Amino acid sequence: MDKILRQVYAEFRFPVGIMTTVVKKNNGMLIKGDLRGCTISSFRVLEDDKCFFSFNKTRIMASALDKDFAFHYLISEQMELAKKFSLNGMSCEDQFTDVKYEMRNGLPVLMDYHSLVIGTICETLDVGDCLVYIGKVEFAECLKDQPILHYKHRKFS
Repeated sequence: MDKILRQVYAEFRFPVGIMTTVVKKNNGMLIKGDLRGCTISSFRVLEDDKCFFSFNKTRIMASALDKDFAFHYLISEQMELAKKFSLNGMSCEDQFTDVKYEMRNGLPVLMDYHSLVIGTICETLDVGDCLVYIGKVEFAECLKDQPILHYKHRKFS
């Protein structure tokens, strides 16, 4: 059944963005205060002020998230930025090298994005090989009226 579900989901185009946070705890791989980011296509805003997203447990970001996050939907021209933040073994310093960002509400916020959601994690669910996060949206804005970057068949478009 897992193979069939993967085939079904491979046919969908998902919007892509970058999740950023500041590490709040030492966990062996990351140091408190490190900036961390990750490209994901699982972020969804639900009704009102709720959102959810997930990470495979093997992703460094899964262990970096503690409470606060910023999610940036990207425009289609930001494919290289999405690729950069999709590399799992990249150091925290290397991730943000040559990336324009500012600290806002204690979080690294990229300077160029389609839209931004800042939130707080309310609940974490362990669902096997992934962690699913339920969050509360604290702030949202849309800056661009351009197509959003998508991911399908392991390719950005």
